[in-house]
Amino acid sequence: MFGIKADASWHGPIVTVSTHEYGPKGAYQELDKFRAYSSFSESILDDAKFLCGNKRYSNLLGETDYHLVCTLIKKDGYATDPDCTQKLESIIETHRLYLWDQLEKTSRSDQYVVKKGDTLSKLAERFGVPLIELQKLNSIKDPNKIYAGQTLKIKQ
Repeated sequence: MFGIKADASWHGPIVTVSTHEYGPKGAYQELDKFRAYSSFSESILDDAKFLCGNKRYSNLLGETDYHLVCTLIKKDGYATDPDCTQKLESIIETHRLYLWDQLEKTSRSDQYVVKKGDTLSKLAERFGVPLIELQKLNSIKDPNKIYAGQTLKIKQ
């Protein structure tokens, strides 16, 4: 579903297909190897692992503004298509996928996904929770050690 290329780190099944790429001289076609899956859910899980486990995309974790995510994922090098951002936004808008972010925001108000640049002390101030309480709720010994993508409990 997501067209993740099967580089040397991939040890699963592959499929070789013709793909459109874009370079300094414009568009061209080439045969390339992509990861293959036995189901949609397997593809979705692997894409999530790929994005979450790759430092290159750490700026996306916890972000719920799909316009920003579409811009950043292109900037991060996820695709060579110069129209990648607009195409992703069109798919999201056509299928109203932005509703998933809204659902997440309302159903998980007792949790927060850490974004790049967050600090525990800033989050404590933002949510009106004592720093020591945030540390206890999340079993954090060193308040200087939180990371983008980490889910924190905000209240019990």
